[in-house]
Amino acid sequence: MPGSRKQKPVNIEKITENVPYRVFFEYAKIPMMLIDEDTTIVVCNKAFEHLIGYAKETIEGKMSWTRMIPDGEQLQKMKEYHRIRRIDPSLVPEEYEFQMVDSRGETKEIALSITMVPNTRLSLAFLQDITEKKRSEIWYKAVFENTGLPSIIISPDTTILKANTEFCILSGLRQDEIEEKMSWTVFIHPEDVERMKHYHAHRRDDEKNAPRKYEFRFLRKDGTIRNIANSVTMIPGSTYSIASLMDITDLREAEGERKKLEDQLHQARKLESIGQLAGGIAHDFNNMLAAILGYSQIIQLKLSEFNEDFEKCSRDITQNSKILFQTLRESEEESSRPPHENRLIPVIREFLGTAEHYSQQMKSIDGMIEEVIKAAGHAAGLTRQLLAFARKQTLEVKPINLNRVITDFEKILRRTIRENVVINTSLNPLLNYIEADIGQVEQIILNLALNARDAMPDGGTLLIKTENCMLDRAYADTHEGVVPGKYVRLEISDTGTGMDIETQSKVFEPFFTTKDPGKGTGLGLATVYGIVRQHLGHIWLYSEPGKGTTFNIYFPQAARQPENRKTGERKNSRSGADTIMVVEDQEQVRKMICLMLKQQGYFILEAENGQKGIEVAAAHNGNIDLLITDVVMPGLNGKELYNELFKSRPDLKVLFISGYPREIISYHGILEEGLNFLQKPVPLDLLTRKIREIIEDFKPQEHAQ
Repeated sequence: MPGSRKQKPVNIEKITENVPYRVFFEYAKIPMMLIDEDTTIVVCNKAFEHLIGYAKETIEGKMSWTRMIPDGEQLQKMKEYHRIRRIDPSLVPEEYEFQMVDSRGETKEIALSITMVPNTRLSLAFLQDITEKKRSEIWYKAVFENTGLPSIIISPDTTILKANTEFCILSGLRQDEIEEKMSWTVFIHPEDVERMKHYHAHRRDDEKNAPRKYEFRFLRKDGTIRNIANSVTMIPGSTYSIASLMDITDLREAEGERKKLEDQLHQARKLESIGQLAGGIAHDFNNMLAAILGYSQIIQLKLSEFNEDFEKCSRDITQNSKILFQTLRESEEESSRPPHENRLIPVIREFLGTAEHYSQQMKSIDGMIEEVIKAAGHAAGLTRQLLAFARKQTLEVKPINLNRVITDFEKILRRTIRENVVINTSLNPLLNYIEADIGQVEQIILNLALNARDAMPDGGTLLIKTENCMLDRAYADTHEGVVPGKYVRLEISDTGTGMDIETQSKVFEPFFTTKDPGKGTGLGLATVYGIVRQHLGHIWLYSEPGKGTTFNIYFPQAARQPENRKTGERKNSRSGADTIMVVEDQEQVRKMICLMLKQQGYFILEAENGQKGIEVAAAHNGNIDLLITDVVMPGLNGKELYNELFKSRPDLKVLFISGYPREIISYHGILEEGLNFLQKPVPLDLLTRKIREIIEDFKPQEHAQ
C-alpha cells in the first residue's frame, strides 16, 4: 500500500549465527521455537522436535504452529493472542496452557511461555510438557472430590486452599466462602486449637515424627459440635498438607452408650453379688435371731409367771410377818423376859428386806429381757432390709392403686418431714393399677422422702408424681434389665444439694452413706433398690450438685384388677390339747419352738430331720394335728417330708417355716403358692395365732351364689 512501511525480511542465519546462542538453543532440554508473524515456525530445537514427533526439516519454514492445536475455541484464542502480541504484548498473557496434538495424534498438555524477540516480528516460545502433571491433577482432584470424606488442602499458615464437597457439607459453608479465605483453626473447638496448631507446626518441621492421626472437636456453622478423627499428610514436594476428616460423633456416642450399659451391667452384677451375700447372711442371721427372740420371749413369760407367784408369796409372807411381828411385840411387852432374847424380830426384818430386794431384781431382769427382745426386733428389721435389698423378702402382692397409697401415706410423710420442706403431689387421675406390696411401696416412698429431707437441711420442695408410660425397645436397649412394655412411673424429686457422678454410682450399695457416723445405716436406698427389683420394676436417678435429685421408679402395669372378698369366719374352736410335731435341723431353733409351744399347752413331738420325722410319726400311735417343719433341710426337705407323712395321715395339716422367704423357695420349686408359711424369726404371738388358724381350719367363706 502507498505510504506503508514494509518490514525487512528476517535474516534467520544472522540471528542464529552467534555460536553460544546456537549451542544453547539447539541443545537446551526445554522445547523452543521461533515463530514468524504469520505463525510459521521459523526455527526449533531438538527438544521441540522430540516433543511433537516431526523432523526439523518438515517443520522449519514449512509448518504453522497452529497446525498442532485442535480446532475450536482454544485455537481461536491462541490466534488472537498472537495477533495482539504484535500490536501490544502487554495486552496478552505471557504464560498460559493449551493442548496440542503430536505426530502420533496424541493430545498433550502444554505450558507455554512466549515473548517477542526485540527489534523483530518474531516470537520466542518455551514449551513444557505438563501432560503427566495434568493427569495427576485430574486424578488427584477426582480422588479429592470423591473420597467420601471431608478433605482440605492447608497452606503453611493454616489457610484452607481447597475444600471438597464433603467438607462443605460438614462445615455448612460454600467453597467460595472457604477456599483461600478461612483458616483451618476457625473450625476447631477453642479448647483444641493450641494442640492442633502444635501438630501443624510439628508436621512442617519434622513430618516423619509428627502425629498424623488424632481427634478433635469440629465447630459447624450452626454452632453444633462434631467429633472428628483427622488424618493429615504433607503433599510431596510442597509445603502444603492435606487433611481427611471422618465424623465419628455417632461412633463416640455409641461407645458412650456401650460404656454406660457396661457400667450399668457391672453395677447390676455388683449389686447382685452383694445381694446374694446379704441374703445368705440375713438367712443365717434369721436362724440365730429366731432362737434369741424365741428364748427371750419364753424367759420373759417365765419371769412374768414367776414374778407374779413371787410377789403373791412375798405379799403373803409380808402380811403374815407383820402379824407375827406385832404379836411378838405385844408378847414382849407382857413378858418379863429381856427384849434381846426375842431374836426372831431381826430375822423377820432381814427376810422382809431380802424379799423386797429380790422383787426389785426380778423387775430389773424383766426389763433387761425386754431390751434383749427389742434389740432382737431391731436386728430382725435389719435383716428384713438386707433381704429387701437382696430381693428375698416375703411380699404380699396384689393389684393396688398407687395414687391411693400415696394419698393415704401423705399424712405420715407430713408428720415425718420437717415443716420447712413443702410436699407437693401431681397424681394422674387415670393411673393404671400395679401389682405390689402396699407396705413395701410405702417403704420406698418413706425412704426416698427421708433421703430428700436430709438433702434439704435449709428446706425446699419435695415432689411426688405419678403417670402412665410406655418404655419402648429403644429405651430398653440403653437401660440394663428393662423389658419393653407398659409401666406406671413414680417420680420423687427434691430441690436439695444433689449428688456428683461418683456418689450416684454408689447410692444403691448397702451400707454406703454420705451422712456423719451414727446418723444412718446406709441401707435406705439399698432397700429401695431391692424392693423395686423384687417388684420387677426399675429405678433410675438424675442429679447434679446443687440442682437437686430425681428418682424415677417404673412399676409394670397390673394384668389383673383387685378382687373384693368378704371376711371369713372361724369355725368352732377345737377343745383339748393338740399334738404338734416340730421338724427343724437347727437344734437351737427346734428346742426354742418346742419350748414355746409346750408353754401354750400343746403336746410336742420333735425331730432333727425329715427321715427322723418319719420315724417319730410312725412310732406315735395318736393323732398329729399339725406338722411344723423347716423347708430346707439335709436329706428330705420339708415338702418331701409332708408328702410322705400325708400318705398315712391324710388329715395332717402343715406349717412351713424358713429363714428364706416364700418367693425364693417357690422359685426353686420347693413350695407351691397357697401353702401355710412363716419366715423366721417368728414372734411367739404370730406363731401361736397362725397355729390356731391352721388347726381350727380358719378359711374365708365363698361368695354367695
